Amino acid sequence: MGALSGLWKRTDTWILVMVLLCGPWAVGGVLLGWHGEELGWWDNRPVITNLYSSFVSALVGLPLAVLLVTSLTSRHEETAARTAAFRRAAQTARLFREALLGKFPTGTPEMAGTQLRELQAACRVLRHATNSERGLARVPGSSHLGGEVVAINEALERAFVAEARSSQQMQWFAELRTYWRLLDTEVEPYLDELGLSPEQPVQIADALKQLTADPPAPFLQLTGGLTVRPLKLRQQALAMINGATALLYLLDQVDDLERIEQYARTGGHH
Repeated sequence: MGALSGLWKRTDTWILVMVLLCGPWAVGGVLLGWHGEELGWWDNRPVITNLYSSFVSALVGLPLAVLLVTSLTSRHEETAARTAAFRRAAQTARLFREALLGKFPTGTPEMAGTQLRELQAACRVLRHATNSERGLARVPGSSHLGGEVVAINEALERAFVAEARSSQQMQWFAELRTYWRLLDTEVEPYLDELGLSPEQPVQIADALKQLTADPPAPFLQLTGGLTVRPLKLRQQALAMINGATALLYLLDQVDDLERIEQYARTGGHH
């Protein structure tokens, strides 16, 4: 019943009008033919009988034939569109995954996740140090936080390649957003088939947005000293924690990206 309803919605309006008109005419033609047979109208009229039978048969068969052709054409178009979407999805999933992992020295989600959590831990140490000295957090000078600053910078170097620790990280984030927008467009109609939850695309988009929320480049090395307020370092550390949380979520999606890539590459066949 659902397939018939879907076919009815996809069928052109003029074809539906023809089907609706032919139906009553076909029923009427059959009844009239039966009545004429009872009254002997068709006796000794073979030509008219054949023409009338052909006319009634056309009224019955033509709508069915048109609907069958429409159904086959629609299925062919859907299959072609699905195949093309999966082909693009496989390529885009690969590009997104490679772009995401390419800025981590190890190139593996597990090690990248470990190093990001180490970075978060170093940032929390600095925030705890500034939080325990609330008076110092509002006055110039952060030389006393030199150890914490060095620890964060070293964690940054372990976590990211050089360009991801510079202003070029904004290009990295823009590239990830672009690839995700393309991928989301392709996989959105097939979330259930790909084993993705409806919330995942929204959460991935939110994680990418969080990366550039404030500031747009959260993974820059810290600089302390007499002219740098502890409060500024505290804010930078918080931005790194939030950015790392967003990247950790994206790294958790790598398995799903690989599954999308493999599934889509085979055209949706396991």
